[in-house]
Amino acid sequence: PNDVPESERMLLFPETTRMSALEDMMMTWWRVCLGPSNAYAGAWLARRDLVMQTVFGDKLGMEYHDFYLFNQGGNGRPRVALKTEVATDFWVDHLSEYEHYVRRTGRGDVEARTRDVEDEACGGLSSSSSLSEEDEEGERRPPGGGHVVRAVVPFWGGPPETKGNAHSLATRALKLRQLNATICGIFGAFRGTTRVTVGVATDDDRRDVAGRFPRVSVRSLDVERGAYLSFALLRDAQSRLADDEAYVYFTEADQVVHRSPKVHLRAALGQHVYAAPNRCQSTNLKAAFSFNGRPYHLSQDCRNGQRVVTGDTVVPSTADHARWRGKGKSAPASTAPRLTGGPPRFWRCWDAEEKRASAFFAHASTVLKSDFSSSATPETALAKVKFARTWTTWTLRDQPASEDLT
Repeated sequence: PNDVPESERMLLFPETTRMSALEDMMMTWWRVCLGPSNAYAGAWLARRDLVMQTVFGDKLGMEYHDFYLFNQGGNGRPRVALKTEVATDFWVDHLSEYEHYVRRTGRGDVEARTRDVEDEACGGLSSSSSLSEEDEEGERRPPGGGHVVRAVVPFWGGPPETKGNAHSLATRALKLRQLNATICGIFGAFRGTTRVTVGVATDDDRRDVAGRFPRVSVRSLDVERGAYLSFALLRDAQSRLADDEAYVYFTEADQVVHRSPKVHLRAALGQHVYAAPNRCQSTNLKAAFSFNGRPYHLSQDCRNGQRVVTGDTVVPSTADHARWRGKGKSAPASTAPRLTGGPPRFWRCWDAEEKRASAFFAHASTVLKSDFSSSATPETALAKVKFARTWTTWTLRDQPASEDLT
């Protein structure tokens, strides 16, 4: 329900929990990514406040449009990045990787593959089914208002630079096809609630993008290097988000996003939690799944991470507890969530006081990988586990001590 705080929508379940037991609750399984490399996708969806709190400085490493988001959790801790456990629930088709595969092996047809993917992504879109009313600047207004996604896409149509820029050798025409498929994928995944901004750094790119994509806004940005374009675009977006734009979706210009209709993306997002799609590529490596007759494998995944489930439905341990939740009041002690009688609720710990429980329950590998050599007291020994950047600390409570627990 909309009146339930987002901090109460994330639950932690044991590995043995059956998916079918929760399917009727319309929930989505996720994995917590254990590091920035696992979390990397070249794309992410985040809440407005999380994006506004992130500093996007210029870097030659283009991957930092993802790494900045992951690493800046505050108090020396990373944020929580989630990827769907089922790859096809939320994923991107990384088109450039197929180009690299063809160059390496001499097998395949990049032009034909890109054309097929573009036709698939754009063929199902129409002015009646997916595109909402445009404003005077060519942007889309969501029907009936609501929470709007601002999608930002950096586009570099020229050849790769010596340092830092993408290393695709695709022609300008092919890159524009990839961009078109990327934009269509965004409109298809976030139907009726999306505005798209494409960032460019050259006059040629602005002319080509503005001429071909009238339904998106184009931002010309002054950058010293092409590799800085994504960071400049994200800073520009921070300064220009409209009041109704509650979410930001970032993606590189060669990735077509796919989203299962049953996935509740918004329920997974918090002030310190964001969602990254599974980055999938069609090559000759071992396939994880097949889509439209093409095999795909996962580039970076988080399958070794903690398993969590989210949804728009809170699962109470008792009926009384549900009634108290609905009234927005603290539940009496007798109806507080327990480890028996229903799934426990867990919140992500951030504040130091919430971690100082003087006790913890952890996997043996967590303890083995913690350095206790400088611990002089039991409290500092616990801190080595609970404050370590590598590990996520959860607390089981009836009510969060603050709203900053997602």
